Amino acid sequence: MMKLREAVGKIDKEFIKICQEVDRFYSVSSELFTPAKYGRKIIQNIENLKNFALSLSTKNEMEELMIANLVERLELIKLRLKLKIEGISGYKSAIKMYGLSGEDIDAIKKKFESMNVRKVVEDYIEKTKLSRSSVSDESEIKRTRKILNKILKICYQISPARKYFRSFKSYLDTVTFREKGSYHILGGKVVFGIKDFEIVWYYEGNKLIEDVDIFWMVKIVGEEALLGHQGNNIITDKAKIPRFMKIDTGCRVPVEIIGGLGSLILTEKIKDNAEIRKLIRSKDIFNFLLQERELIFKNIFINNFLHCYRDYLKEIENKSFKEISNILFRYTGDKYFKSEFFRRYFNSFYNNKFLENIEKRAENWVYLYRNIKAEEIFKKLKRLSEKEAFEILEKLYVGYWPKKTFERYVDFVFNNYIL
Repeated sequence: MMKLREAVGKIDKEFIKICQEVDRFYSVSSELFTPAKYGRKIIQNIENLKNFALSLSTKNEMEELMIANLVERLELIKLRLKLKIEGISGYKSAIKMYGLSGEDIDAIKKKFESMNVRKVVEDYIEKTKLSRSSVSDESEIKRTRKILNKILKICYQISPARKYFRSFKSYLDTVTFREKGSYHILGGKVVFGIKDFEIVWYYEGNKLIEDVDIFWMVKIVGEEALLGHQGNNIITDKAKIPRFMKIDTGCRVPVEIIGGLGSLILTEKIKDNAEIRKLIRSKDIFNFLLQERELIFKNIFINNFLHCYRDYLKEIENKSFKEISNILFRYTGDKYFKSEFFRRYFNSFYNNKFLENIEKRAENWVYLYRNIKAEEIFKKLKRLSEKEAFEILEKLYVGYWPKKTFERYVDFVFNNYIL
């Protein structure tokens, strides 16, 4: 029986070939034409590679996880191809293509049900004081750049990926600033759109008090830069792992979990940072931001869940309009869900087919799920020493993983790499 180490070269070559074939398949596919014969050939190649991988012998748990990584991803690629070839499109299949299961939806639902929805919304209304607007004029842009630079430096200092740079200055060569659009680019680069950030303000008597929303900035930097997607990409690229694990195909959920984790870690560091506190013009603004941050993100979770669950009840559980209305009312106690205004709006939604953005609707479950899993990992890290957490974090950022195998890998790392 061939060993995994002896077969890695063949696996990498075949996996890359499959990814290239899949890209070619989708480049010529459209609503009116699908190269089904070519697609079925790719599926056969996927099956051949999967069977070859399953025939290999492994000498330890890490090698078993590597094979599981490959097999799960091949299954997700095959599922997407099969649905396209057979002309099957729908909300349920779109969720499955991200690797999410009914159990995952139940976990999100359980998290939502553990929240006192009515109280969270009431607290948000009563306790939030700050208004928000986008960064716009030159003075705001200049100040945003200044604060962003400070946050990037802190992010750099606490990231395991910093060892691949001579200095913070050399790291900044990987960062691009533009007007709008913040995202990570494969190849270890990251882009920040200055106008993606926000200005917060309030009046104290007749005096306008305003500054950058530091925690919204931290959220974006944590997700995209060295503690999030960028760090994941750089550490993975440098790691001595099979080439197929350096390709992110079929790994959307774990990639987002890493981004969410980076955001939580950076937020924890920033909220107690004296230098950042001094940077903010008003001590009250910083305190308001700190108090409001959790309420804001809880409300975002609630709103996203209600939209997702409305879709899920209609498309997966085939609930009637009245049943869905009653369920939403039961969750929130909000009489809006019994109102004529809601009835008119929802009746229109219910009786029309889903819009073309069905995959985007399904994708919202990914962000709900990533919030839960990132928080679970973050809580585990907080129970460790700083040195232990740093080492665990570096291991978690090695490789791209599909959802189920990533969750096994997380357990493996926590059980095997504590100093």
